[in-house]
Amino acid sequence: MGLILLTGWLGFLSGLFYPSIMGLRGASLGGSLSMGIILLGFLSRSRLDADQRPKWGIVMLTALFSAAITAFLIRVMDVDIDNKHYEFGPPPYLVLESPLSIFGIAWAYSLSLYVIYIYRRSSYLRAFLLAGLAGLACTILRAALSPSFRPAEASITSLFSGIPFCLAWLGAVALFDPAWTRKRWLRLRGLTPQP
Repeated sequence: MGLILLTGWLGFLSGLFYPSIMGLRGASLGGSLSMGIILLGFLSRSRLDADQRPKWGIVMLTALFSAAITAFLIRVMDVDIDNKHYEFGPPPYLVLESPLSIFGIAWAYSLSLYVIYIYRRSSYLRAFLLAGLAGLACTILRAALSPSFRPAEASITSLFSGIPFCLAWLGAVALFDPAWTRKRWLRLRGLTPQP
């Protein structure tokens, strides 16, 4: 539960420029991604016990689960903001997304971060570099799927929301996820490492 709350809070902070829109969306995405990681560990516990990666089908399923939860929460909380009344407000493409594009963007975040997560042990540094790239790629996708594409605003958004979001989420998972390291997982499960 602590991981979900922490990543939800970090997600909110990544959208601090527009807290009523991007903050709430970041919180929804961060918490939902962590719920998916917990579900991934639960569904893959026998493979994790044997020090094997989760099956691809389970990874896809949990990514879809996280995306669906995120899209649902965003649609429930979405606020209709009239940008004309603001001197400096969120770009229209952040507000006008359809439910399908919200789901697609959430799925892109989920799948890219989950793939990085399951291959993290080969290089933790590379995992964080790839998380930064995933944040940039997902922000570009978000801009491309939106009705009003503004490259300058998309770039600013990626620098100050998408990239920090991915790095902060992966950092929180690295600190608090029981399955992040083999040693933590075995301690959680009450198992002893094989010689």
